[in-house]
Amino acid sequence: MTKAHSLASLLARPAKYKRSSLWLGIMASFLFVCLLILVVMVYGPPAILMAPWDHFLLLDEAWRIRSGLIPHTDFYNPIGPLTYLLVAAGEALGHANIAAISHGAIIFAVVALPCIILVAFSRLQPWLACLVAVFLITLALAVRPLGFTEQETSYAMLYNRQGWVLLSILLLQSCIPIASKCRSLGYIDETLGGLLLSLLFFCKISFFIVACAAVAARIIWRGSIEVEKSLTLITAFFSIVALFAAMSWVGLFSYLQDISMAAAAQDITSRWREIKTLILGARIPLAGFAVIGLMSLAAARHAHAMWWSYAQLLATGALFLGATLLLSAGNAGESSGRDLPLLFVGTVVVANVLCKISNTHIKLTRNLNSAILILSSVLFLLPTMARDVASIAKLLQNGGASNTASDAVITFKSKHLDGFLIRSDVTWKTVFTRSAQVPEWIDDGLTLLNETVDEKSRLAVLGYGDPFSATLGLPPAHGMPIWLVPNISFNRHSHPTSQTVLGNADYVMVPVISSTNQGCCQEFVEELMAVYGIYLSQHFTQTKQSQHWTLYQRNENGGQQLNGGN
Repeated sequence: MTKAHSLASLLARPAKYKRSSLWLGIMASFLFVCLLILVVMVYGPPAILMAPWDHFLLLDEAWRIRSGLIPHTDFYNPIGPLTYLLVAAGEALGHANIAAISHGAIIFAVVALPCIILVAFSRLQPWLACLVAVFLITLALAVRPLGFTEQETSYAMLYNRQGWVLLSILLLQSCIPIASKCRSLGYIDETLGGLLLSLLFFCKISFFIVACAAVAARIIWRGSIEVEKSLTLITAFFSIVALFAAMSWVGLFSYLQDISMAAAAQDITSRWREIKTLILGARIPLAGFAVIGLMSLAAARHAHAMWWSYAQLLATGALFLGATLLLSAGNAGESSGRDLPLLFVGTVVVANVLCKISNTHIKLTRNLNSAILILSSVLFLLPTMARDVASIAKLLQNGGASNTASDAVITFKSKHLDGFLIRSDVTWKTVFTRSAQVPEWIDDGLTLLNETVDEKSRLAVLGYGDPFSATLGLPPAHGMPIWLVPNISFNRHSHPTSQTVLGNADYVMVPVISSTNQGCCQEFVEELMAVYGIYLSQHFTQTKQSQHWTLYQRNENGGQQLNGGN
């Protein structure tokens, strides 16, 4: 194989490719993305198999945003507002309930695509940039949580997917210099970096911390010239953050307080346990990444590289491996090690470093580089992308939300939840019960509330989010958290005060927990009652109880306070 036809030579910087190849790659990426968007738009959302309760969290915050509440100022949430703002945008476009989540994901993909094109096609050869673009957009649109199979269709933990996409783009931008022929785009490129950094800040703080580390490392590694260029990035970041605050899309100081409170509630022991679980579950991919690292060092040795090339390779591997372990272990479901998307991006960066080292050196180095990219595709890209594409293909197979007549799905009685389908054959354990029993629980709660509340009543739910206010069109209660999970978003020592959570509510719903519920997380209610039960008993009276819910009404002399108290 000659150098012109070598896979490694194709990894060389964009100075050598033809303009026609560039536009062909961009058009191929664009057409593939349009196809995915069309499938999700026409046939989505999917029938939900796992974690149906998580979809109510997305709909709940979107409803609060559309009702005029400011995220983090008017309610508590340790997750940033980006994903919820996208769902609210989907609702604003006229898509009710779960369809708004699908369209929020589409909006995200439409915004992400030009960012990927600008970053990837200004740094990589068109074929590789096209591959990266297709991989990341598929990652954004897939209808399964990372770490699960293509059969387990759901939009649960959607913010994790969006975080991986944004972080991958930013790390490509930070770790690979822009091509010399594209340097006229320098200020646009740096402004884009500020946009990506701000979106990561509003997506999930753990992804943002990794991104900040990468940007800081880039500035330190490349010296004083990079400091001057990075001022554009930093200015763009703070400008976009200020815009979010000015548009009332987030309360900045309250957001930082929510993050601080959640950080204080974290169980460090369980985090280390999750990292160990991830290492065991992903031992084959991680071993493969270690082999890639050794191959990279061997290639550098054969190229007689200087010490700083070794340092760059080691730092790149440490950044991507460390980010993968820390982030995946902290993301629900990903500790299985089944999907590690950042490692493919890391290998692309490593291959680029080796190409710079081996430009004038022996053929063996180029062949090692080719083997590195092939191994990375087999280990990291193809398995994740195959499952993601298969999950989207299941929309075609099952007919998506339009297939309401099928015996394989269960629907809700509420017209507002038309299109929210749950597969009837699933035994997945969700928060308080099995997934297939969730419609029964929600319908039971809606019946209870319809008998009691009026259209002006404010409701709080001491459970896993509020599935009722948005469904009934009730004005959302100020202060009520979106979700509370013990040792993740709160504990008995670090939590929002009782008056903050319940002080604005007229009614409070509490799930009825019994040994026959077969849920995975019934202890949530026990922890919530341990924290808020005293205030509830002092200010509210039990009025009604159904099979699955207990309803409390505020005492006439209970008052409505929003500050202070425990």
